[in-house]
Amino acid sequence: AFHEAIVDNSANRYLIESYTLVSGRVSALRSRNLSVSTPLRRRSNAAHRAIAAAFEKGDLPEAEQIVDEHVSQMAIGFRALRRAESPT
Repeated sequence: AFHEAIVDNSANRYLIESYTLVSGRVSALRSRNLSVSTPLRRRSNAAHRAIAAAFEKGDLPEAEQIVDEHVSQMAIGFRALRRAESPT
């Protein structure tokens, strides 16, 4: 619900259309990865709280910076989980 709220309130039709196309896959990936990694889930939830706080303050540059960091950190975490689960 958090991601959908951000996208839906973006007033960016390209972002909304793009997210709609990938949201099912992204949601499945996110749910699976966050269910197996408590530290990753905690970092994700903390980032969501920080993003919401930046929006509440009206500090869009801060929100953007946190979103960038959040996306990068989640990508790193998801890749690490995938490597750990792959047979060597």
